[in-house]
Amino acid sequence: MRMRACKIALLIVVTILALVGCTSTRNPTPADFAGHDFFVYRNVVYLNMSDTWFNCADFEKAEFIGEIRRTGVERRFRDFDATVLPIGTRIYHARLIGTSHDLAGSSIPWITFAIYNGITIPYLPMVEG
Repeated sequence: MRMRACKIALLIVVTILALVGCTSTRNPTPADFAGHDFFVYRNVVYLNMSDTWFNCADFEKAEFIGEIRRTGVERRFRDFDATVLPIGTRIYHARLIGTSHDLAGSSIPWITFAIYNGITIPYLPMVEG
């Protein structure tokens, strides 16, 4: 009888671990970054990385992908809405200097540059997993 109870307990623990391990992940939303400098592109939040470890010196702008359409947005974000960047700021894919391959990835660009008043500002996507 004791062996049967151990098997049932083990089965329950394994089932719980499997269910917890299979929970879905989601990309962060604009609400997760309230008060920060970011823009939205393809429903992904791109966060300003100019005050972090990221070094722009290894990269250059590549393909133009769009311009900021609205600024000061706090909710109901759409593509090319920003919290800080001014309307008309141009957004580009980035590529490693000396290569022809941009870092766009398969569905979203992994490094983007916003260029405003001649200043290049790196933005990186906030994605899960």
